[in-house]
Amino acid sequence: MSGVPVTQGLYRGMRMSPVWNGVAWAGLVILCVAVGGSVVRGGLLPTAVLGMVVGGAFFFFVGRLGFASLLFWAAVSPLLYPWLRVPSGRPLITFDRLWIISMVACLLFTHRERAASKETRFLTLCIAWLVVAWGVRAYTTSGSHLSNVANWIDAGVLPLVVFAVTLRFATTLERCIKLAGAMAIGGTALAVVGIAGRIVGYDLAIRAGGTVRFDHQVGAVRIAGTYPVPEVFALVLVVCLAATLYWTLVRGRPSYALGATAAVLQAIAIAFTLFRAAWLAALIVVVAALGIRPGRYARTILGVGLLGVLLIGGYSQLRQSSTFQERIQNVQNIQGRLATYKEGLQIFEQHPLAGVGTGQFAKAQLGVSTTSYAGVRAVTSPHSSYVGTLAEQGLLGFVPLLAVTFAVGRLLRSYRRRASSSQDVLLAVCVAGAALGYLVMSLTLTMLPYGPPNAAFLLLVALAAARLDAEPEELVPT
Repeated sequence: MSGVPVTQGLYRGMRMSPVWNGVAWAGLVILCVAVGGSVVRGGLLPTAVLGMVVGGAFFFFVGRLGFASLLFWAAVSPLLYPWLRVPSGRPLITFDRLWIISMVACLLFTHRERAASKETRFLTLCIAWLVVAWGVRAYTTSGSHLSNVANWIDAGVLPLVVFAVTLRFATTLERCIKLAGAMAIGGTALAVVGIAGRIVGYDLAIRAGGTVRFDHQVGAVRIAGTYPVPEVFALVLVVCLAATLYWTLVRGRPSYALGATAAVLQAIAIAFTLFRAAWLAALIVVVAALGIRPGRYARTILGVGLLGVLLIGGYSQLRQSSTFQERIQNVQNIQGRLATYKEGLQIFEQHPLAGVGTGQFAKAQLGVSTTSYAGVRAVTSPHSSYVGTLAEQGLLGFVPLLAVTFAVGRLLRSYRRRASSSQDVLLAVCVAGAALGYLVMSLTLTMLPYGPPNAAFLLLVALAAARLDAEPEELVPT
């Protein structure tokens, strides 16, 4: 489907052999029987049968879409995240679960066109290792068993599927650009929702399963866009910002106005989240995209200089805001996090192999000595993906997390060294910027247990991995 519009891709994806047509008709007959049974008999069994048949039909449908199913998910997932949640309290069905699990069919209906590089194989193995270790700890943690497993599926299993499907379909540079464009659409729509919510005063956090977070220190609501917590909103935007800058720069001058508008909207939304880590992550992404390219020294100086002017001008305006000043000058939350990290290490020392269990950090804090730093006591959240994993999963989960971190860096380093075309160099530096931004936020915030940023980040990393797996002649300068 390379080189054809998405609508043609949808059509081609739905064309089936006689065997598949027979399967489709058989599924339709079963669906009609199940619907009739549920109407006539009622009760749990017919409803369950109907659910399985409808789910199977949807699985089949998404699988036949192929690459178009991945494009669609990347573009609309940020908007649809809070709306499909059945039942509303503790949903068993969400849009991401339904669509991403159905994309597994894409792996069944297609075959990989080229062998994976050793860096891609190593990264895939490390991610799978982390997901399996996390799943084992989620299943063996007492207490909120279903909640732990659901969180593991959302934040571990589904992002792994996105990574695998992207590797399968991002076989050409053109497809990589299309996927980056789809992420740009999703990120821009998400930013518009967040900015509008800030202006009008509504918040979809409750609808997404969270709560509206009012920060008493700054006297403002932390906007969460379509997600349950503002941290997720901020990190998804950081990753989408990297994809947007890549799409804009690789397409060239005709897309500058549209891409710049999208990037500015995403940057504004990130600023409204009031996370200093998110601000730093966004800055890293912008500098990486505009400045880290050999042979473009004049553009680098111009881009960094322009960025400096914008930062100085923006700071001169924001310094008049009491909210901004509070975030810049407040060091108590940093001191509280340092105290929390000390308690996290104490918890790990007591449970070094398997930790205290997923989601049990706050409870485990009651069993260690209370810690304070510069007079500020620890908070009841790890405030670091690494500290949280070390305390809750012990070496069982922490070692594979370190392995994934190393594997991502290794893959991006190899891709950057091998890339010879300007398009590949640009993709390498943009994904590297997103990776550093993700790392910054993961070091200071507990981001690993959230699915949307994990899935978005692994999609972007998979683009680099797919390009690294390309044949050498596909990477020559054009």
